[in-house]
Amino acid sequence: MARPLTPLGELGAIVSQALDDDGGARLAAIDAARERFEATPGGSGQPVRRYVWLGAALAAAAAVLLWFLSGERALSCEVEGEACEVNAPLRARPDQALALRFSDGSTFALSAASSARLLAPGATGAEIVLDQGRISAQVVHTGKASWRVLAGPFTVRVTGTAFDATWQPATQSFALSVSAGSVVVSGLGVDRLVRAGEQVAADMTPQGLAWQTRQPAAATVSAAPSVPAAELEATPSTRSGGGASSKAAGLDGADAAWRALAKQGDLRGAFAAAQARGFDAACDAASPSELLLLGDAARVSGHAHSATDALLALRRRYPHDARRAAAAFSLGKVAFDQLHDYGQAAEWFAKSQSEQPSGRLAREAAGRRIEALRNAGHVAAAGQAARDYLERYPDGPHAELARAQLK
Repeated sequence: MARPLTPLGELGAIVSQALDDDGGARLAAIDAARERFEATPGGSGQPVRRYVWLGAALAAAAAVLLWFLSGERALSCEVEGEACEVNAPLRARPDQALALRFSDGSTFALSAASSARLLAPGATGAEIVLDQGRISAQVVHTGKASWRVLAGPFTVRVTGTAFDATWQPATQSFALSVSAGSVVVSGLGVDRLVRAGEQVAADMTPQGLAWQTRQPAAATVSAAPSVPAAELEATPSTRSGGGASSKAAGLDGADAAWRALAKQGDLRGAFAAAQARGFDAACDAASPSELLLLGDAARVSGHAHSATDALLALRRRYPHDARRAAAAFSLGKVAFDQLHDYGQAAEWFAKSQSEQPSGRLAREAAGRRIEALRNAGHVAAAGQAARDYLERYPDGPHAELARAQLK
């Protein structure tokens, strides 16, 4: 008869079973232990190394066990429809913004010609290194979100907010503008709390770090996080029926202003410029991709009805344009996030998914539809949407929500 396990033996048995259940995790634990072992100083025959190796192995196994027991998974990230590679250079093209979209709904947009790197993401956030240029963030506040943006010697700690950060390594200058929530920015031992509506800047001088508070310029007072349109990378096309291209000579100066701001990723600034020009007139002169930009610019600026007008104009005027599905998705977001019309949101997400079932937004539309149906109280429909989602995207970012809906 086997001897009863001691408490320590029980822990060992649990760890062993957890590691046996997943060979990949087991190998990861072994590799982590081996790295610790190889990095330990001393000759290969010293007894102390066996204890170091054992301690490292137990620590790695315990980490794997906690990962299994907690059930938490690292956030996934996509850029231009592809999975983000950890520590790989992310470079926005000279004339276009580049968006990093995370599975919790948070978005980080690199303005044109900016560059960054994603460090290993966790279950509640990630670290992003801004190597050069400007990044605009809209972080979803989940109650346990934890994000950091690193820019030279500066660190922006975020839990749920919207902000722009700029870093120019050539001049060692840093600037931060917060439009929602608050962040803590640290640099060379100095911590500063920056709240919504505040802007700060810091420059490296021979005497040390010089902080200053800056007021936003009148033209950009509403500037805030740039959340690129679903088709931001699409090149503005010539309008159907012989309309003029956005690059045509003789373009109205006000139209040029909002378009230039949108290309830089500054959607709030673009909306302000379009309003100054006349938002309806701007929509009348816009191509399909530009109507998407105007819709998202209005949406992130808090003008739900203007966003709806621009997006509906795209769908009405361009019945055969492939971007209709992206417009439907954005209309769903407006209905869900701003108008709180969850039934309408579910219809728009379903329409986006049906119009492009294999498109880049199809998976997200399917997941958001579950949320919308649940919030609308349509239990049976939400359950069917959850089953459909799991059948097609068993490991998708909304898989846990779908399983919870079916319990």
